Amino acid sequence: AFSHGVVPVALNEEVRSSICREYALPPSAVPIVGNGIDLDTFRAPARRGVDGAGARLLCVARLAPAKNHALLLRTVARLRESGRDVSLTLVGDGPLRGALEERARELGISERVRFAGRRTDTAAFYRDCDLFVLLSDYEGMPMSIIEAMASGLPVVATRAGGVAELVDDGVNGALVEADAAAAAGAIAAICDDPALYARLSAGAVRTSSHYSAEAMMEKYVDLYR
Repeated sequence: AFSHGVVPVALNEEVRSSICREYALPPSAVPIVGNGIDLDTFRAPARRGVDGAGARLLCVARLAPAKNHALLLRTVARLRESGRDVSLTLVGDGPLRGALEERARELGISERVRFAGRRTDTAAFYRDCDLFVLLSDYEGMPMSIIEAMASGLPVVATRAGGVAELVDDGVNGALVEADAAAAAGAIAAICDDPALYARLSAGAVRTSSHYSAEAMMEKYVDLYR
């Protein structure tokens, strides 16, 4: 396909590097166009912190191995064991749903984990939660992180794929190792410090402003000019 003039487009530097390695292409042959979203659908002002009702965690992702929901469930169990009033909503469906529901029961957190299934009204879920958590093993450029940031949610995520190009540790969220203790510690630190939460929330909103659907489309149009 490349020999016939097809131009491969990468979502970010991480994806471009992998394409160049796989197909022996120079970086100049692989333009980058990041994902974009309809910001108006998700836009919300920066938030001040977690209220006394307990931290409401959210993950919007397909229930598939690469997303490592099992680690997220262990993280919630660890937070609960430490006496924290946290809950988790999982938006998305996939082949691991049954296994994850069983794992939540084994960990004793099934009453604190909501499996919402595949939804199209995701903006409402972002509005109703306090923190977005994505502990994937592999990612390209998750649109769910951009949507969460536009909604004013600080993000706790692993350094998977191009996530680190979106999540700036200490600016709009926290980057953690793929470890339940590390993830739980980052979540607790953000929830316990209203000033930190407010700063990360404001940073998330600022970051999301660079990822509009209009900006993405303009970059694709430029490729045709």
